[in-house]
Amino acid sequence: MKRNVFFEGFRDGIPIGLGYFAVAFSLGIVAKNAGLTPLQGFIASFLNIASAGENALFKAIQSSAKVFEIALISIVINARYFLMSCFLASGSPMIRPSIIVFWLALE
Repeated sequence: MKRNVFFEGFRDGIPIGLGYFAVAFSLGIVAKNAGLTPLQGFIASFLNIASAGENALFKAIQSSAKVFEIALISIVINARYFLMSCFLASGSPMIRPSIIVFWLALE
């Protein structure tokens, strides 16, 4: 029984997996164009929460931005997830934080 549930979940996850593959592939191309090695691109992707943050990071590196500017860009772009977690962790009823989180997650 558990095996069937696993394969059903795997099958249901294929469309979102393909979407993430396309994003990851394009970010790999941007990282390569910025002059990063595969290991550097992997570490940057691992440390970033949002793909928009990764893209901005790679573009900033490509344009020879200063370290402070790169850090500020990454913090601002990834800050929405910090805000989402604050709303979810609050003791208020879940409907209000859920609506706010959904609104913040829109890109």
